[in-house]
Amino acid sequence: MIALYTSSISLVKGGIENTSYLLCKGLSGYDSIIAAPLSITDELKDLNVDVLDYNIRKKFFKYLFLFKEHLKKGGSIQYSLCLTWKYAVIPYLIKRISGRPYGVMMHGSDLMPISNTSGLRLIILSRLRNVILKNATQLFANSLFTLELLKKDYADFEAEVIHPPIIYDIPFKSEKNKKQYVLFSIGRIETRKGFQDCIEAVKLLKYKYPNLEYRIAGTGPYLEDLKKLVEDNGLESSVRFLGRISEEEKIIQYCEADIVLMPSRTEISSIEGFGIVFVEANMCGCPSLGSRSGGISDAIIDKKTGWIVNEKSPNEIAEIIDDIYSNRKSLDIDDLYSWGMKHSYQNISREYIKHIKKAIGKVY
Repeated sequence: MIALYTSSISLVKGGIENTSYLLCKGLSGYDSIIAAPLSITDELKDLNVDVLDYNIRKKFFKYLFLFKEHLKKGGSIQYSLCLTWKYAVIPYLIKRISGRPYGVMMHGSDLMPISNTSGLRLIILSRLRNVILKNATQLFANSLFTLELLKKDYADFEAEVIHPPIIYDIPFKSEKNKKQYVLFSIGRIETRKGFQDCIEAVKLLKYKYPNLEYRIAGTGPYLEDLKKLVEDNGLESSVRFLGRISEEEKIIQYCEADIVLMPSRTEISSIEGFGIVFVEANMCGCPSLGSRSGGISDAIIDKKTGWIVNEKSPNEIAEIIDDIYSNRKSLDIDDLYSWGMKHSYQNISREYIKHIKKAIGKVY
């Protein structure tokens, strides 16, 4: 039995929650999975997994409950997979008690300086991270960048690079409206995502392509600033904010878009560790554009599945989009599909199982 420790398990929330859901789905094809999330969602009913369920509000008591339940399972739990080091406290203690192995996944930002805290709490969290990573049986980085980040502070640590998973399901890709040009971005709306650079690029392109429409899906703290930027530049007819959208609507937007944009920026305590939206777009036959920030170079094969530009470079973004439209430039759709397929949750789960097998000596 494999225990999966995470914050929440949800297909619709995105990020770590989405990865948790897909790994539960994929790994359950090889072994019994017991989910140990700090937050319970209704979506768990759709998965073939056991759940350490509880009705406890205080996080400290949730940890106590999970620790007690893990001990009660005894030897039936042979391995714990933790979505970040923050959820590996219990598996670390279990390893100290019984020697049971655990693995920790790393995503980039979780290895950067710990933010939103200071003083004694910062010292404790930094030391706790060090202890958990040092004692982990296995470490998994979501990109080569994340691996390099690990080596920078923990030179002696070894880790395997495994990209995040997606649900690979090639949708019907309808014929595009040749009279309209569509750009699309999706994600948490914050300064780090670089959507402001895309708006500046649209400003440079709107007179040459009056039918250009840039669609932005998502919510976040930077939303009102983006709306003001659009208003200040008279781009109300060129930029459309979609708000939070469903998984089904996300696929539709990928299929309608000519290119998906997320030219992320590097910040002190936050960075794009991979960029799953790029791979999802490729699955739908849509190329993507990202920046040379964090692990984006792992998610985009430059000039094969998309394009990579420098950070904070609206001019570069505009030039690539103009080149695509003016010269009818396109990438090989088979390359896009195959890159998406490589990241299916079935293939990614197979990679994890291969390493878990080594840790526990079990043949699947």
